Amino acid sequence: MANRSSNPIFNSRAAEKLRDPDDLDKYIRVTSPSAWAVVLALVCLLGGLLAWGVFGAVYTNVSSTGTCVDSKVMCFLSADEVAKVDVGDEAVVDGRSLKVSRVASVPCSRDEARRELNSDYLEYSLVKSDWTYKVEFDGDNAQGLEQSIPLTVNITTERVSPLQALFG
Repeated sequence: MANRSSNPIFNSRAAEKLRDPDDLDKYIRVTSPSAWAVVLALVCLLGGLLAWGVFGAVYTNVSSTGTCVDSKVMCFLSADEVAKVDVGDEAVVDGRSLKVSRVASVPCSRDEARRELNSDYLEYSLVKSDWTYKVEFDGDNAQGLEQSIPLTVNITTERVSPLQALFG
């Protein structure tokens, strides 16, 4: 067997430093500044997500094409779409904020829509199926909308906070 004193396992200086209690009050660097930057970025990200979860919102919209005929703003929706829309829902029609003032309870045919719109072009632009439901809009911003041209319509049907969407 080899002589232990001639072949030590530890370097003699390292072993001496381990025995010396004078270094206990010295700063030991455990992490680098870049690791702290990553931790700070993650904390900021989680804080932002939490703030959005509490104060933010997820919106459900129904999009369609509408028009303004004789100062009445309207669009025609399918049965699936109109089931989501209620009177009082907020809508944006061609960049203007309006509210849903009336939702038809009975569908109208293409011919009825054509008579209401007074235009074959508008009927083909707005009415996507043989039977649709007429939705009318009201609001101070309706004045000044161009008459008898297709307009973009987005109806907000539901607003839910992200936390409520995740956890029911």
